[in-house]
Amino acid sequence: MIQATGSQKSWDDMEEFAVELCSVWYSPNGDHHILKNIDLKIKRGTCLALIGPSGSGKTTLFKIITRFLKPCSGSVIVRGSCGSLEKNKVGYIPQQLGLVRSLTALENVLIGAHSRIGLAGTLLGVFPKKEVELAAKYLNMVGIGHKAAKKVYTLSGGERQRVAIARALMQQPEIILADEFVSNLDIITAREILAEPRSWR
Repeated sequence: MIQATGSQKSWDDMEEFAVELCSVWYSPNGDHHILKNIDLKIKRGTCLALIGPSGSGKTTLFKIITRFLKPCSGSVIVRGSCGSLEKNKVGYIPQQLGLVRSLTALENVLIGAHSRIGLAGTLLGVFPKKEVELAAKYLNMVGIGHKAAKKVYTLSGGERQRVAIARALMQQPEIILADEFVSNLDIITAREILAEPRSWR
């Protein structure tokens, strides 16, 4: 799922699309192409789901949009730029969530603030009061503020999903990419989380 919030604060009013891909090809070894001639335009302010069978290239496409992978050919324009991304403007929720199990829910969310406080502060666990308050706000927003002090390994699958969402929001992004982040949840929890993207901002 891709959500492009289209914040008016930093995007030029003339930029209609959050993401634009033109004739994108990708192969990990130069032989077998996972992505072939992909053209995609995602308008600002939209919520889009990418649906396809396992191995069809959905995760690869996300990694190209986030610049984790470089296409063999074609152009990728995100937020009006084809250069390197400001990482804090694109929130990414990976399929495996990428949470630190030994840290609390609040500490995991605070990791999303690393671009503002620096690597040293993140590693030492030294966070400004305003960042702690913001992290608590996002945990409340996704409905697990009461679990802020709990270690991630003690949380249920649905609660971990919500921590990952709060961490992505902590980056204060203008685009959110979520890679099959409800695939391992029961149908009721999955529906609850998928009903929330419009309220994430």
